[in-house]
Amino acid sequence: MAILTIPEVLDVLIMSLCVGFIFSAYFSRFNTFRKPRDYVQMYGLGKKFNWSDILFSSLLFAPAIVLHELGHKFLAIYFGYDATFFSAISVNKLFHGMPFLDFPAILMIFAIAASYIKLGFLFFIPAYVSFSALATPFQQTLIAFAGPLVNLILWLGSRQLIKMKKVKQKYIPFAIITSKINMFLFIFNMIPIPGFDGSKVLLGLISLFS
Repeated sequence: MAILTIPEVLDVLIMSLCVGFIFSAYFSRFNTFRKPRDYVQMYGLGKKFNWSDILFSSLLFAPAIVLHELGHKFLAIYFGYDATFFSAISVNKLFHGMPFLDFPAILMIFAIAASYIKLGFLFFIPAYVSFSALATPFQQTLIAFAGPLVNLILWLGSRQLIKMKKVKQKYIPFAIITSKINMFLFIFNMIPIPGFDGSKVLLGLISLFS
């Protein structure tokens, strides 16, 4: 069985580009790889974009998000369920007969528009994993925690590499931001609010011990 289907790979690329664009303005000052020739005039929009900044931002955020979702996906598959990765703006939804313009897609579109006009950051759902069948409370707890666990490992791992001076000077800003992004994603996703992983973990534990 393939780790990711072709539609899922396309969704990963779409999500990476969208997230990279949304956050490029916030993290461009940390981009040590930028070159003047990277600026591209967007035809008809009257605005210049630096593709190096978008790529830099994508490399910061996309792995944390994708690996988080793959944590959910792989553990769900391990328990015998069909699990599928979807980007908010998704071609994979079309393959599954799902509405293209759903709530996550609308949030993503608004976030992209807000970034373009420099309105500020808007909350959005970059991606999610859907899996079939109803898991047991124990399985539900583990599947929900698998995503934040990946962020916890990336957070502490990148921190340790910096502390041990295993990161080249040029890549230290990248490693520091990677650590902070994964710290944020771990803490944020573990908040016990309905729909968040933390809520699913909490409800699973309550069902498990009730």
